[in-house]
Amino acid sequence: MKRSFRFVRFIIFVLVLSIIVFTGGAKLKNYIFKKYFTIPQGTVTVVSLDAKTGLPIKNSEFTVIDYEADNIIEVLVTDENGVAVSLLLNYKKEYLVEQTKVPFPYKLNNEAEVRFELNEENYEIVTKSSLYEHIKNIERTEDGNIKVKEVYINVPTLMQNPELPNGCEITSLTAILNYYGNNVTKLEMSDRYLRKEGFIRKNGKLYGANPYVAFSGDPRDPHGWFVYAPPIVEAGDMYLKEVQSNLRAKDISGSSIEEIYDYLNNGNPIVIWTSIDQQPIRFNYSWYLHDSDSDELFKAATNLHAVVLNGFVGDKLHVMDPLKGQVLYDSNTLFEGYFSLDRQAMIVY
Repeated sequence: MKRSFRFVRFIIFVLVLSIIVFTGGAKLKNYIFKKYFTIPQGTVTVVSLDAKTGLPIKNSEFTVIDYEADNIIEVLVTDENGVAVSLLLNYKKEYLVEQTKVPFPYKLNNEAEVRFELNEENYEIVTKSSLYEHIKNIERTEDGNIKVKEVYINVPTLMQNPELPNGCEITSLTAILNYYGNNVTKLEMSDRYLRKEGFIRKNGKLYGANPYVAFSGDPRDPHGWFVYAPPIVEAGDMYLKEVQSNLRAKDISGSSIEEIYDYLNNGNPIVIWTSIDQQPIRFNYSWYLHDSDSDELFKAATNLHAVVLNGFVGDKLHVMDPLKGQVLYDSNTLFEGYFSLDRQAMIVY
């Protein structure tokens, strides 16, 4: 009897509700439809901030995932206020939000991953990202974009003298290898891995190494000369393969100034060839090349010098000079020497 009564009450409720829905006003219809016939929904708001300053980060990317189904629902990208809001999501479901991209010069925050059940109109997630360690100063534009103002890569100071009076190139390479945690000395690199060729006189002519193939003389010798990028790359690769490193040496000769700055922005110190005194390159010595069919003289620079570029600030370059230590050089002057020497440069990456 009680069951029949409850059933009758339910039927009456449904009939009355139907009459109200079809004859009532729009507000009443919406209220009843929302209360009894729709699934509650809410949004997710992500906020991306600079970990040090708390300022917003534009163009951070976050992925919203249906945790149970393991499906990507939406990709959010923050605006100039560092904020992005999702589409409507159903209540009583688990979601995973993770940061998938962050604009340079910030590091991706691998801990910016949040799993939650949505039970409120808006669920807010705040993430904080840090600059790369070598980025020392930035400038924000009015539209929220970022310009790097200073880079300093902490390459250790390594002097070529007294053991290698003409070993600026191999000393610079060794400093970069040391920066990446390789416990090797400049003398090991010079003696074991650098290809060298001596000078000889034949038929009244002086013959020496092609600097693209080998060092002319010996870096230990005060009368030694120099080498260009390819043999330094070869020496670096020989060592790195021998110690089973995942790093490799790369010849980046011919790089534009913009490309050089890109390498520095990305944290790559660079061995670069310029002049020893930041003066115009002087080509006032020469020799014939070993194993060459040409009688053309190779013109050698007498004030050539290799250094490590490890950053920039304003119109200056941070330089680890194996003759002077950590110094600042005028960028225009250094690049003049670089261009005069066919833009010789290399990195380890």
